[in-house]
Amino acid sequence: FPSHDMFDSERLRLIGPMVVSKVVEGRAFFTGPAHYYFLAFLGIVFDWNVFAITAVYTMLGVIAFILLFFWIRRKFDVAVALAVYSVISFWPIFFKYSHMIWNPHFLPLFGAIMLIFLDLRKTKKIYYLISGLSFGIAFSAHYAAALWVPIVFYLLAKDVRDSKRNFSGWALFILGVYRDWE
Repeated sequence: FPSHDMFDSERLRLIGPMVVSKVVEGRAFFTGPAHYYFLAFLGIVFDWNVFAITAVYTMLGVIAFILLFFWIRRKFDVAVALAVYSVISFWPIFFKYSHMIWNPHFLPLFGAIMLIFLDLRKTKKIYYLISGLSFGIAFSAHYAAALWVPIVFYLLAKDVRDSKRNFSGWALFILGVYRDWE
């Protein structure tokens, strides 16, 4: 358990697990250490009980879909939320990747958090930072989070068009993203 070893040795890992599917000419790619940090946190909370850690970790996707459902329901209505939830629930690509521990469980949760706080961003500046941290953690876990960049650019362009006062908020977003890559 690399996260347990990290905890016992009191030395933080600076890289995450190797991406087995991305070995090119004997050189491997690695994700960021977010998985190890999160698993270490769960290990401390659950006294390194593998069953409890696994249960919580696998529930992250369910929690993400519940958050997304309630956010869409609040933003639009119940019919739209149910339609989106149905598509997500039965889309074959989600079935395929739901059997892999690294891909599905981290990204939906931090994607939902990022979307919710980006939606709330104009109420408090701290929400920009929370959104940036969520994006940074997700990108650290898997490069597929880069697919969210068009959403971020769209909202940035919309904010620039509506009001030029939001640059400090977007600076906080970038700070949050950068903080996770450091």
